[in-house]
Amino acid sequence: MKKILYFLRLSLTLMLVCGVSAGALAATYSITQPIVKEREDREMREKYEDLLKIFKVDGAMLEESSEALEKGKEVVEGLEAVFDVSKDGKKIGVVVMTGSSGYGGPVKAAVAINNDGTIAGIKVLDISGETKGVGSRVIEEPGFIEQFTGKAVSDPLKISTDIDAISGATITSRAIAQDVGDAAKVFKEFAVSGK
Repeated sequence: MKKILYFLRLSLTLMLVCGVSAGALAATYSITQPIVKEREDREMREKYEDLLKIFKVDGAMLEESSEALEKGKEVVEGLEAVFDVSKDGKKIGVVVMTGSSGYGGPVKAAVAINNDGTIAGIKVLDISGETKGVGSRVIEEPGFIEQFTGKAVSDPLKISTDIDAISGATITSRAIAQDVGDAAKVFKEFAVSGK
């Protein structure tokens, strides 16, 4: 009988300690969670500040759209991230980060798209595998990237027909156009407001 009381008391003590610990953990989480969220938002803003500048809206915020990312990965091979961009709680656009094959490796770009479906701008994130002085000219020569700005996501973006390629860097030019086309596809199918 003493053993039963001993184990019963031990069990109750353990349950009480676990209950108090769980309560303390829940209280700590509820206090620190808003602070952690604010820090994560600030870090994301700082990391992607250049992308937000494309929209030319002060105080814009990025929020990862995991649903659009997961659905988009089913149709776009090099999709890396999809972000909703908002100002004062109102969605103003989307940033789609994707990559395709260039001449010497992956060509990655972030494509900013306004809510109305027009391309706000492009930031080339990685062309390190491309030949210096040849493929790298897509970001060095003024005008190539700007050709995409203002185009609608429904516009054709074919190199040599709709977009002028950089002479000698046609494969890299095609890779950038592919990135923009993939971003447009993700926007139309998964990231449009209300979908």
